[in-house]
Amino acid sequence: MGTKTGGSAKPVAIMDGIPASAVREYISDMLAELCVVAKQGGQEDLHALLKLTTQALRNTTP
Repeated sequence: MGTKTGGSAKPVAIMDGIPASAVREYISDMLAELCVVAKQGGQEDLHALLKLTTQALRNTTP
């Protein structure tokens, strides 16, 4: 799964017609799960990084 940026800033999903918004939502969900695992594992630096990344991804509009 990947994205490419054409002439515009709007990302385009490469894989079998999956909308970029669905890809973004899936990645956001996976980052949120990793965030929980990092917190439970006591990896505070990783947890903070994943949390910020997840928030940034969710606040990004296509």
